[in-house]
Amino acid sequence: MTVIDGFPLSPPSRRAAIALGSFDGVHRGHAEVVGAAAASGLLPGVVTFTTYRSARILSESLKLAALESLGAALCIRLDFESIRDLAPEKFLEYLTERLDIGLLCCGENFRFGAHAAGDAALLRRWAVARGIGTTVLPLTLFRGEPVSSTAIRGYLDGGEPERAAALLGRPYAVDFPVAHGREFGRAIGIPTANQVYPDGFCLPRFGVYASRVHAGGRAWPAVTNVGVKPTVGAARPLSETHLLDFSGDLYGQSVKTELLHFLRPERKFESLEALQAAMRRDMDGARAAFAGMEA
Repeated sequence: MTVIDGFPLSPPSRRAAIALGSFDGVHRGHAEVVGAAAASGLLPGVVTFTTYRSARILSESLKLAALESLGAALCIRLDFESIRDLAPEKFLEYLTERLDIGLLCCGENFRFGAHAAGDAALLRRWAVARGIGTTVLPLTLFRGEPVSSTAIRGYLDGGEPERAAALLGRPYAVDFPVAHGREFGRAIGIPTANQVYPDGFCLPRFGVYASRVHAGGRAWPAVTNVGVKPTVGAARPLSETHLLDFSGDLYGQSVKTELLHFLRPERKFESLEALQAAMRRDMDGARAAFAGMEA
């Protein structure tokens, strides 16, 4: 997939089908919009943004990987702040002046332009008048439940990664670089990979999860604590993961860590010994959770 920040100096050689949206979670609903562009026979592209009004669900690298897996061959990323004051019609003119567009795709709740004044009906009227096709997808339901980024954030905040995964179409994951910590886990024989949450990201419920880490060409069962490590302290929220039966060095690598099942809330222990014992119980809990998933 070709990724361009801002618009290309010259349009791609093929007429494009463009999916419009923030695609902040690339969830099942977003997948249908991108899929409509990919099925058009035109160059399947996405116009999205690099800044967001709401807390991010996906890192940029995971977002791009998800879009590419859905068939997008072109991704144009716009700085939201630079276009937020454009009237809806001006925004559409901005697109068509810079791209040869044969089809515009969006969800029925897509809003655009200054003060979010533009909607799917306006987009369709504007496009039809200019001979551009439109595909407007109805709100996606999954097992009777509306799919939305807001609902996914709510499930993550409530410690329900399975329900978030159902709407996403895949497990919730982070791939932040593994950073050095105080190496307390290594000192007690339970080494962990620390991934610090940057500002602006959706934070799952603080606590311990059965998880899965993709590293070294395979997926490892793991146990992850999300939070601020109240017993020993952390400067900011992070994901701290112990890979079961893994031996190796992950520092500096951007490994993908998926949260699969909530085990318990984060808590402060009265001693390091009590924390160590709890970590070993969490490892047992993660193994039991994986055994249940595989049964």
